[in-house]
Amino acid sequence: MIAKIQLGEVKQECFDAAIRLLESRLHSRAELQRKLGRKEFGGVVIGAVLDDLTRLNYIDDARFAATKALTAAQRKQHGPRRAMLELAKAGVTGETARRAVENVYEVTDSLFIARQLAQKRAERLRKLDPIVARRRLAGMLLRRGFEYETIRPVIDEVLGDVQDGTSSD
Repeated sequence: MIAKIQLGEVKQECFDAAIRLLESRLHSRAELQRKLGRKEFGGVVIGAVLDDLTRLNYIDDARFAATKALTAAQRKQHGPRRAMLELAKAGVTGETARRAVENVYEVTDSLFIARQLAQKRAERLRKLDPIVARRRLAGMLLRRGFEYETIRPVIDEVLGDVQDGTSSD
């Protein structure tokens, strides 16, 4: 009887800790599991609390993935590859992450975002050798998660085509 009461108290403490984490922002199930594990709640207790939170619709990996992908596209100006990487780090499963990223980037103009980023960086790069400038700009856009099919035309437009030496200015 006492053990049941103690277990109930531990479960309530774990539940309260999870709610405090969720007050600041959405979390994936894996993120919450990791953070609650650091607080040394038992695995069984954490699993039960996460199941309760899922049942109460406080945890929804699909909603979390959609929100995180949208933030990556609009606020952070990341490409789809980087958004997938961020979701994987947050513990969102492959299919859920893929669907969220596809839905967000289907309506997001990656070319426009990449062009904006490239134009911001272009002024500093114009003083460099054209090949070095192209390499650095491509590296920056790749790190931001843009696909090569997006990067190539943006670099050609912003820095000009290396073959003919023209610039878009």
